[in-house]
Amino acid sequence: QGASLGSSRQHTILSLTAATMQRTMLSSMLLACFCALISAASAAVSKSLDGEAVTPVQKVIELLSGMLAKGKEEKHAEEVAFGKFSEFCSLQSEEKKRYIAKAADDIQELETDITKAEADANKLGDEIEKLQGEIAGWDAEAKEASAVRKKEQSVYDATHQDYSESISALERAIQTLKSASKDVPQSKEEEEASLAQLRHVAANSRVPSSAKRALASFLQEAVAVKSGAPEANAYEFQSSSVVDMLEKLKARFSEEL
Repeated sequence: QGASLGSSRQHTILSLTAATMQRTMLSSMLLACFCALISAASAAVSKSLDGEAVTPVQKVIELLSGMLAKGKEEKHAEEVAFGKFSEFCSLQSEEKKRYIAKAADDIQELETDITKAEADANKLGDEIEKLQGEIAGWDAEAKEASAVRKKEQSVYDATHQDYSESISALERAIQTLKSASKDVPQSKEEEEASLAQLRHVAANSRVPSSAKRALASFLQEAVAVKSGAPEANAYEFQSSSVVDMLEKLKARFSEEL
């Protein structure tokens, strides 16, 4: 755009210079014609005008002489103006050439910057695309890991609940056996509750097989004692070994929990 503006200004200056030169040449030609006309008229009437009064021809000659002097003066003024204008045009032409050269250099520099910026943009675009791919992969891994963690949490919650229930059942069974081993009369309902606690422990999946067998044997013995003497006073359970076993199971489950 700067180069186009400079070219337009230079064209305008050249047009003005050409018009001024044409005007100066026309003025010179007119002055030459006036000079020739005055010289011819003066020669033609010089003999007939000796000693006579001013004639119309002389007035015309005087008028033309005045016009000639004025024309010369205007010509000189035109030459002076043309000289100044020509100098101004030369200075402006050099300045505009410098501006055009600088604008061309700026354009070249900007084109280089644009090329570099486009290359940088393409490189950054590739890097962004690569990072977006990595982010998508990380998101997929995060979702997969989250699903695994949720599954593990569910398993842990179920295991924790199972252990908690097992420990609670062991505590109740131990308390029941310790209470039953004392010389304290028990009602039929209390005896049924005690046996139910032991059956619940024996049915727990986390109780080892050896402990289940010991509890089953103990329950059979307790049922036999109960059937033989339903109102007996604190019958002998011989339960100390069973209590020790249950307490060990409780300690083991608490450690695993």
